[in-house]
Amino acid sequence: MAEPASFKYRALISFSHAAATWAGWLHRALETFRIDLASREKIARTEGEFMSANARIAAFAVVLSVVSLCGYAPPASSQDSNEGNSDDHGFKGIIAPARSYDIAPPFDGQVIEIHFKPGEYVDKGKLLFTLDTTKEELELERDKAQLLRAEAQLRIAEVTLKKNEELRKKNVISELRYLELEAQRDIAAAAATEAGVQVRGDEIKITETKLYAPFAGVMSRPTVAEGTHLSEQTTMATLSELDPILIKAYVPYQVYAEHLQLLEPGETFDRSNALDGIEVSVTLPSGQKLPQIGRLAGGGYEFDPQTQVMEVLVEIPNPNLLLRPGLAVTLVATRKPE
Repeated sequence: MAEPASFKYRALISFSHAAATWAGWLHRALETFRIDLASREKIARTEGEFMSANARIAAFAVVLSVVSLCGYAPPASSQDSNEGNSDDHGFKGIIAPARSYDIAPPFDGQVIEIHFKPGEYVDKGKLLFTLDTTKEELELERDKAQLLRAEAQLRIAEVTLKKNEELRKKNVISELRYLELEAQRDIAAAAATEAGVQVRGDEIKITETKLYAPFAGVMSRPTVAEGTHLSEQTTMATLSELDPILIKAYVPYQVYAEHLQLLEPGETFDRSNALDGIEVSVTLPSGQKLPQIGRLAGGGYEFDPQTQVMEVLVEIPNPNLLLRPGLAVTLVATRKPE
């Protein structure tokens, strides 16, 4: 089979001077983009050696879709922002909970009652689930009876030892017999202690049949219904902390390089100073800019080898719980005013 002919294509990218940064990044993305084997097989014609004009158009559409998925937003122009600040650096982000907690039973049980509604905001310590305690209460009663028996046996052993202590002084019993009685007393004491621990364990287990919110947040939809029998560690719902909230931002290399320019000329890189010196504003899909200001909270340790995009974390106050997980927003990072 003859080697496929090589093709060279040219494209004209038209852009305004204000969008030069974005256009440069798009230019590099188009030049370095490679279509994987599976995609080539889908868009190749039956002859398999040459791509038709329609296939090339399809390939270009794939390129544009990858560009859009990279989540890059061009810096706002002076006409859009009415500020004319050329140091703004825009990029896309997705809202995520600051932390999440899966509510799960510590042992097998049955759900008796659910005390929240999907999407409800709950305070720390709010009762969320009640599990059946019938089995645990029976075990507690049994172990309390065993504790009483062990304590009684301990008292008998102590009385016997004390009585024989007088006989030992009169040489009525041997030293060996006295040591045996002393050991029996110690065994009885250990059994009573073990029974007491078992009772306390049963009491703790009963308290664990009531599951409470470990922190304030918003509840997901429960994954179980009242009456459901559960196995240990089955997730019943998820609690998400939404104030403050995190934004997972996706930053192309070009924007990353521009962020380095936020440092003072000649200044060496210091992580804490770099994070503290940058503030982040958030714009909703409707175009509304939030009054709250976010800060860089973490991430940024590697680039995705396929998309050449770095994920960073932005933390922002969310007092009205307007921002919810999954919402796509636009962020602009600027140097914090002196």
